Amino acid sequence: MISSTKDNPDNSDKAPAILNLLEKMYLSEEEFYESTTKSATIGDSSVKSEASSVDGVMKEKLMQFSCRNDVVATLENEAKEMFTPEEIRHVDAITVEQWKCPEWFMHKAGIISTSKAKRVNDAQAGLKVCKDKDVSKLVGEIVDPYFPTCHRSLPDDPQDPRDWGMKHEKTARRDFLKVQEKQHHKLEIESRGFTISSKELYLGASVDNIRHCCCEKGCPSAVVEYKCPWSKRYLDPK
Repeated sequence: MISSTKDNPDNSDKAPAILNLLEKMYLSEEEFYESTTKSATIGDSSVKSEASSVDGVMKEKLMQFSCRNDVVATLENEAKEMFTPEEIRHVDAITVEQWKCPEWFMHKAGIISTSKAKRVNDAQAGLKVCKDKDVSKLVGEIVDPYFPTCHRSLPDDPQDPRDWGMKHEKTARRDFLKVQEKQHHKLEIESRGFTISSKELYLGASVDNIRHCCCEKGCPSAVVEYKCPWSKRYLDPK
């Protein structure tokens, strides 16, 4: 998201680098050392424990790269192979409860999620028009996303549109299954966590479910998103 021109002035005409350099660029030498020494290596077996590290998967990887002198060149050459399929599956598995678990917030750090994709696209377009456009707020939200200090629970009678949607998602899933079970053979609904793209490793998304079935016509697996709009809360779903 932030340009690498600070380290390489010749890159001034390039689009902003997606992978930020975090502590390497913004912390003092002492702070950087402390942060580096406490970070776990995502490829180690220790990361298989949910409590093995306080950093997200992207930050841990960047800390490995940022210790190298040729950090900018390294990121440009090796970014496509930053995460292994096993690491991507691991993050997906431990974040399956999504907003209910702290790992979901933690591993989104440094990755452009669905909710920020349009803002990033608009910011990128704006930078092409004006290189001095301030995108620091958006970068900050991606690098250091909101992290709840305690387990969040939904109110019994939500008055906020977001809480309303999350509160009624379970009911929407139940009604969806009632309808879909009549249309598909051996219907299954798979829950997923935060899924990092295997092709564009700076992108990630949290889908509600994946639909699978064993129909003879060979129905493809499909992403399922439940929408319970606050503005339509008094209307019958039909």
